[in-house]
Amino acid sequence: MTFGILPAPLAETTARKGGAPALSLVHACLFAGALVLAALISAPAMAQDWSFELGDGVWASGQTEEDGPLPGLEEPELDLSIGFALNDVTALTFDWRELDVDLENGASLIGDISRRVPIIGLNIKF
Repeated sequence: MTFGILPAPLAETTARKGGAPALSLVHACLFAGALVLAALISAPAMAQDWSFELGDGVWASGQTEEDGPLPGLEEPELDLSIGFALNDVTALTFDWRELDVDLENGASLIGDISRRVPIIGLNIKF
């Protein structure tokens, strides 16, 4: 007795044992792995999980407190609450000047980073 779906050596081994499968666990796993690999290779690549997202925003650096984000305009007020941080990606662009404290010797803790002013954020996602 031979089975059409089994390779010839496996079918012969099965036929010798009176129809009972004589495969070892290793052979069965290798055969199943080969079937899965063949199915994966033959399946077309799906591009449905790709996405492109373009948000509204830009990060401006080098702006000073006197200039503001745009000359003549006041700096935007920023909400630093936990709820805002969890709900809006722009929470990452908080005002670094709040953290820029003067040390006893007058040095700036953050320095140049404190001069960076967020205007709007740009988000590109692939």
